[in-house]
Amino acid sequence: MAYTESEAPAFLFFFCISVLITGGLLHKKWKGSAEDDANGKSASDSVEFKKFQKTYLVVYFCVMAGDWLQGPYVYALYDSYGFDQHDIAVLFVAGFGCADQ
Repeated sequence: MAYTESEAPAFLFFFCISVLITGGLLHKKWKGSAEDDANGKSASDSVEFKKFQKTYLVVYFCVMAGDWLQGPYVYALYDSYGFDQHDIAVLFVAGFGCADQ
């Protein structure tokens, strides 16, 4: 079964939901750590570090989202090469298992 363009809205919906949930959790975490900054924490809680951390996480999540969004197209590519569904599943699991996350 190949990826079709009619499935794009579902992928977009789940992507947006995951971004909103992740953003809400990160905002809650950062809001709580801002209160800790007022109490005087270590150097890793400095304003410069928090700014770096937020920038890093934004870039990291964009890269991970791009990687996640290419999955259906990789599936369609394997399908067009003539791999059966089981072989494609094995390739995806092997790729996930080898990922250094």
